[in-house]
Amino acid sequence: MTALSSFRKAISVSPGIALKKATGLPFSKIKRLIQYKKDLSRSSYSRLPTWFSGIGFSYFQLQDAEKLFKYKNVIEHLTEHFLNHEFDLLGSGWVKVAYGADAAGVEGFKYFSASSLVTPESCKTESEIINSLIDTGYEKIDWQLDFKSGYRWNETEWYKNIKYGNIPGADIKLPWELGRMQHLPVLAYAAALHPENREKYAREFRNQVLDFIASNPPRFGVQWMTAMDVSIRVSVWLVAYDLFKSLHEEFDKEFEYYFRKSIYEHAVHIRNNLEWSSGMRGNHYFANVAGLLFISSYLPVNPETIEWLAFALNEIYKEVFHQFLPDGGNFEASTNYHCQTAETLAYCLFLIMNLPDEKVNSLKSVSKKKYNINEGVIVYPEVFWTRIENTAKMSYDMIDKRGRVEQIGDNDSGRFLKLNPYLFYLINNVDEINQEIEIKANSYNFSNLMELFSYISGEKVNNKFSIVINQKISEKFRERNLFNFNFPEKSDGESKIISYKDFGLYGFENSIYRCLVRCGSIGQNGKGGHAHNDQLSITLKAQGHDIIVDPGTYLYTPLPAMRNLYRSTAMHNTLVVEGVEQNIWEENARDDLFWMSGNRANAKVIEFKDNIFIGKHIGYGGEHQRKLIFKADGIVGSDFCPMKKNKRILFHLSPDVIIKGFDSKKILLGSGGSDTEILFENGRISIIGYNYSPQYGVKIPSNAIIAESEDDFFKWQISITT
Repeated sequence: MTALSSFRKAISVSPGIALKKATGLPFSKIKRLIQYKKDLSRSSYSRLPTWFSGIGFSYFQLQDAEKLFKYKNVIEHLTEHFLNHEFDLLGSGWVKVAYGADAAGVEGFKYFSASSLVTPESCKTESEIINSLIDTGYEKIDWQLDFKSGYRWNETEWYKNIKYGNIPGADIKLPWELGRMQHLPVLAYAAALHPENREKYAREFRNQVLDFIASNPPRFGVQWMTAMDVSIRVSVWLVAYDLFKSLHEEFDKEFEYYFRKSIYEHAVHIRNNLEWSSGMRGNHYFANVAGLLFISSYLPVNPETIEWLAFALNEIYKEVFHQFLPDGGNFEASTNYHCQTAETLAYCLFLIMNLPDEKVNSLKSVSKKKYNINEGVIVYPEVFWTRIENTAKMSYDMIDKRGRVEQIGDNDSGRFLKLNPYLFYLINNVDEINQEIEIKANSYNFSNLMELFSYISGEKVNNKFSIVINQKISEKFRERNLFNFNFPEKSDGESKIISYKDFGLYGFENSIYRCLVRCGSIGQNGKGGHAHNDQLSITLKAQGHDIIVDPGTYLYTPLPAMRNLYRSTAMHNTLVVEGVEQNIWEENARDDLFWMSGNRANAKVIEFKDNIFIGKHIGYGGEHQRKLIFKADGIVGSDFCPMKKNKRILFHLSPDVIIKGFDSKKILLGSGGSDTEILFENGRISIIGYNYSPQYGVKIPSNAIIAESEDDFFKWQISITT
């Protein structure tokens, strides 16, 4: 990274944060070196504290298997894959993840992995002991492998020394995603459905956890690099363990010992590696807090666990106001990151609401609390719940009837817990997937988020989340926390205006169509790490079916050119000036993939009332102004940009859209039983191919419409017939 690049990044965030990062750097390097030397000279595995006698509390259960029967075929299908150590993550398709596995490759890049595990010298003795506990015949999983490209990271490398983003096509997100082990609750579901085979599924859970512990000593290898992944993994472990215990499964004492010890090691690692970065924090930090909440909620009451719990409860309060804007939108300028963080928050609220008296009363001596304790109930101020209500409403508005999120900004397909079995299906080839499964069974389906929010607020839910609920939230909690909002069923009806001015998203919806337009901040307090150059870009649904879509994200660090392509202005449904981006970024280092060099576009809304939206930005060095008039059956649009350069209007179509007609002025599209006509009053019209990315790592061929001209004005109209 050049000195100029560092300076530009420093001035793009607050001076206070920049100063903290600069002054804290020498101390953090010394601390890192000391820990590194220790881990090389002695085992990084820890001793189990004497107070940690067992997992003391329960929050999830599977005692009513009848609720699982509607998922029976899906659970059995998934379990067969998981027993064979096959995983479908981030667009990989079902792949067996084993040492020496052959990979398909990514965009022509393919690597060949090692055929065996190498353990750090300082940890060999204990690793071998743990390995000896794994059942004979169990085939070990390669936890360091990118099973799409075949590239493999070194498990003997200390976690802070590992490099990534320097090997073309190699994606560290693949082993990270696998290492979250979000599939483990499905094994418990299978055990509940088939009690005659319960031991088989419990042994697989046991073996996979022991395999992970033995193969990944603390602070070595990719699985300890980000505290977010550590936090998600430990939360999943606790939930899956809880589910098996609710089925009266008894594990051997050797497993219990190493399981508890690893839970403790996860907690210490999270607490020592919070992804705060001198105040620059986002969804990763929130997941860290959630991980500590899960651990401290399950573990016995002890001064150390009380400290973790008190810290988590305070940070959740503070982070609700940092992560979520006054209108409820997430500060990272991404709807998928909004839903992911909101999901993490909802699970945290569920735990907080169900903390037993013993846990709550242990907090009475804690000073500087952001909450009160009233008869065994944690009570947060009303302003806290108001922000959460706005967060839930934003989620509700961004999730369509099929549970799919309106894609704005980055999408890494991240989830906190995958308790709905359908979330393990990914779209790789739309033509091969049954339409019903395509609608319901995707990792970007967030319908369960609204069910969870509804459950927390006391509304009726349709049993998707409640299959694993252990305790019923008491009415006294809801009464004392002033927590009472509801979400009506999405239905056709009167027109609705959508406005999230803090997030920067506006729109119109009626029984025929829904249109959103982006106009606002680049997020992350000016860093812009998960924002795209999408100012004044629109998306459009007709009769609930995608017509004009945001093309997505595709990949991050494996292919920087692809990363930058998908966040570029030309991959959005707005006006593009030849050779100019709305906001710029540098391309000198890996971190540049998650920075913008300031908010040059400075997008603003000029007018938004009734059925008219007018917005502008100045990212091209001159003004681009877009006006949208929302009519009952479509949109009248115009774009003004007086720059003397070639200009294009782009509309990226969903892969499901059929082009039914095309001439020099208009294009007729069909999808879901309705027709959409796009008419251009000026400009040269053409259709090009592009790759739509509905999820991270997935791309599907589709078409984009282009209107090209040197004129200052573009005028166009979209009409929908049903």
